[in-house]
Amino acid sequence: MAGDGELDDLFELAGYCFRDAMRAVDIEAFFSRRDIPLAEGTSKKTVAQNTLASLPPTKALALVLEFARERRDIGLQDRVYLLQDKDQPEISAITRDRVADRLGAGIHGQGIRPDVIEGLFDLSSPADFFDGPTKIEELRQHATGADPLWNAKEVFEVIGAITCPSRRFAQLIETALDPRFRDADD
Repeated sequence: MAGDGELDDLFELAGYCFRDAMRAVDIEAFFSRRDIPLAEGTSKKTVAQNTLASLPPTKALALVLEFARERRDIGLQDRVYLLQDKDQPEISAITRDRVADRLGAGIHGQGIRPDVIEGLFDLSSPADFFDGPTKIEELRQHATGADPLWNAKEVFEVIGAITCPSRRFAQLIETALDPRFRDADD
């Protein structure tokens, strides 16, 4: 489990996320639906932060993760994963590289499934605001179809799978091996 400083940093970040994503009544409803009394605070941020800090660490981390999933905040999810999995073995860069070699170009059978990748990774980029292809458009163009141009290593680099938390990488591999998207030979 994480140290107190790491938890405090996460709770502060989560407080900002709650503040930015919800009105005060929504924050109150989020916690009351889970039978958690609100802690005192001078703002939405501090109410959320203090409420999380008042809970046992495992419960607080589970709540932050639930909130992050509801809001599809990949960065916040990853921060929770890193703290929850701190004592677990890491999937090494060498292992990730070997997995990519084994998958070749067929991450999800024929190329990749951008909808699955988009659900697991934050594919936003500056190109989203300017005139250029977005990461998701690049994936569709270069990593899908019967003869994709990008192999798994290139896809892993583009989406951030080389450096993401082990749990997120494992989720990617679980989707890659889903029999619904692979043929019998795979």
